[in-house]
Parts: sequence; structure tokens; C-alpha cells
Amino acid sequence: MKRIDLIRHLEACGCEFLREGGKHTIYVNRSAGKSSAIPRHREINDFLARKMVYRFQFRFCTSLICNLLYTWNYT
Repeated sequence: MKRIDLIRHLEACGCEFLREGGKHTIYVNRSAGKSSAIPRHREINDFLARKMVYRFQFRFCTSLICNLLYTWNYT
């Protein structure tokens, strides 16, 4: 997945930019009280993107990307 697509998706679902780290960008979901570091690579592994979406707990997001990524099981 492209990094810019993941960032657009996170912002559409309620995440906010928090700060820039050394090699990562930090986003926070204040309603869920969760934060995550997004690496600065053009391509982000699909497993990592799914993990971020799962970590942010987007329960009410109706985005197609969110539905595709969140339906993946961790069990």
C-alpha cells in the first residue's frame, strides 16, 4: 500500500498528525486513545497497514479501505 494512501485513510477516519520522528510519522486517534508510527517509505507492507488499522480500532469507519483491511483476522 502506498504511504500517502494510508495517511489519507487514517485522516479520513479521524486520526490526527501528532509529530515527526526520526524515521517515522506519528499519528494519534484521540477517541480510541491510540497512537501509531508510520514509517517513511513509499510502500508500506500490507501486513503493517492492517496492523495499524486494527490498532486504531476504526469501528464506525465506512471507508472501503478500512473495511478491506479491518476484516483480516489476527487469529
